[in-house]
Amino acid sequence: MIKRYNPTEDVKAYVADLSAQLSANQPLTTLMAGQTTPTTLTFVPPPLTTAERDALANPGRVLILNTSTGKLNFWNGSAWEAVTSA
Repeated sequence: MIKRYNPTEDVKAYVADLSAQLSANQPLTTLMAGQTTPTTLTFVPPPLTTAERDALANPGRVLILNTSTGKLNFWNGSAWEAVTSA
């Protein structure tokens, strides 16, 4: 039997699988069509300038690459912070 592609349901299942992996502190993996072993995913944060970042209304839990500074930025719930090395 041929499975029909359902974008809405397939995306929901994909997001649910990734969410479960994140909750369990596991590396993000996925199976592509025809693969028998998972592939580790690469996370690429969205690139935004400082002006674009500051224009986000209610950003929620987000991590971005600030292209104005070349640093990762995250929203702490009340302000943007840069990720720096200790």
